[in-house]
Amino acid sequence: MLSFWLEPRAYAKVSDSSSTLIPPRFMTQTFRLCLFAAICLAPIIGNEDPAIAQSQAPSVRTLTLTLCNKTNKLVDTILIHRSIEGEDFWMLRGWWSLSPSKCVDLPGIPKGYFYYYSEERGGNGWAWNGNARTVCIQTPPVERAIFPKEKCLFGEKKVGFREVYSIQDQYQILLK
Repeated sequence: MLSFWLEPRAYAKVSDSSSTLIPPRFMTQTFRLCLFAAICLAPIIGNEDPAIAQSQAPSVRTLTLTLCNKTNKLVDTILIHRSIEGEDFWMLRGWWSLSPSKCVDLPGIPKGYFYYYSEERGGNGWAWNGNARTVCIQTPPVERAIFPKEKCLFGEKKVGFREVYSIQDQYQILLK
């Protein structure tokens, strides 16, 4: 029965008891039509209510975070946010370098709680930190999962992050 997938000129039987042969091109078109029907029409004609199926689909609502550097120094920022809204799986992402008096938009941040830490580069060590969450960070760019009670590795330092909560589509942090 699988010969039509392997051999371009092979024919397939309709069933084992039938002697009717179907050309592979027809099988391919039929297969595509059946696949389309199964995917698109199953919630409508099946036993499942489309409203329930849609409500169970994962919905990741995100916001665009705007970071603005209102100082006259170069500032680097790193974020902690959920990987998917509502799940207890957190990501550490950064660093974003912000030139003096410049802003950067970061789309795709899940709404709800997120955390940030910013520090002045090469200056007197000015930092925008907090005590809402403490995490080990490193200076090269990073995107990794974070876990409770993780220990800092060589070259990392433990810093406190500021907490933000937003359910808006846009949120702005002014570093000044």
